[in-house]
Amino acid sequence: MLGFGYNFDDIKSVFNKINTTSDLFQLIKSYGIRESDIDYVLFSTTYFSGNLTQWLTDELSDADKTELTSLLESKNITYVI
Repeated sequence: MLGFGYNFDDIKSVFNKINTTSDLFQLIKSYGIRESDIDYVLFSTTYFSGNLTQWLTDELSDADKTELTSLLESKNITYVI
């Protein structure tokens, strides 16, 4: 998806509510597998399917990934995006 389909403040708001590793696992489970069929850069039909970690890895900038990782680390939660 190349970063065009997200609002980092919304994502960060959700991650701010995570207080335990169990909370994180529940979020990942609830997100499930999501699919997309639009390539926003080439405006052509493509297919992407993935879980929360895969979507965040694909969507977020390195700075955003670092910020979320640091936020969770401050709560003693290890999560690598």
